[in-house]
Amino acid sequence: MSTRVCRSCDYWKEIPSGIVFIEGDSVRPAGECRINPPAPALELATHAYGEWGLVNWPITGEIEWCGKFSAKPVEKPAVHVQPDQAVTAATPKRTTRRSSKSKPS
Repeated sequence: MSTRVCRSCDYWKEIPSGIVFIEGDSVRPAGECRINPPAPALELATHAYGEWGLVNWPITGEIEWCGKFSAKPVEKPAVHVQPDQAVTAATPKRTTRRSSKSKPS
C-alpha cells in the first residue's frame, strides 16, 4: 500500500526542471497536480505574438495530499525469455505420415 501523498498519486507529475517547494527548512521536489483542468491566471503575458493568458497546473510539494488521491499503477517486471527456449517452443517437430495404402503386410 502506498502513502497517500502527491508523490504516490497517478495525477501528480514532478517538474523536471528542478523547481523545488520550500517549506520552512525543508526543500522538496515540486510537481503539477493534473486531477482537474489547469486554471487560467488573471494576468496576461506579453510575447512576440501579442498578449496571451497564462494557464498553469496547480504546483504542489511531493508530500502534500488531497481527497482525490489515486495510486500510481504498479509496474510489473518484464518476463525474460531465453533465446534458445523461444526457438524450441516455436518450432514444431517434424513427423512423417504414412499413407494408409502403404501398410506393411
